[in-house]
Amino acid sequence: AFSGVQDALTQWWYGHNAVGFFLTAGFLGMMYYFVPKQVNRPVYSYRLSIIHFWALIFLYIWAGPHHLH
Repeated sequence: AFSGVQDALTQWWYGHNAVGFFLTAGFLGMMYYFVPKQVNRPVYSYRLSIIHFWALIFLYIWAGPHHLH
């Protein structure tokens, strides 16, 4: 177990990613399905959607420490 700042960083590393990957990724996936369906238009760019997915996976994990200010 850690103490002080190291413990807080570790907790938010996992806590924020749990929120991000279960809620944010799921919500964005639903939006990629429902928004084009409602406006009767295809997704603007499938290549951008793939870039967006991988950017979410690789960059979102670094967002946890913003809860520590």
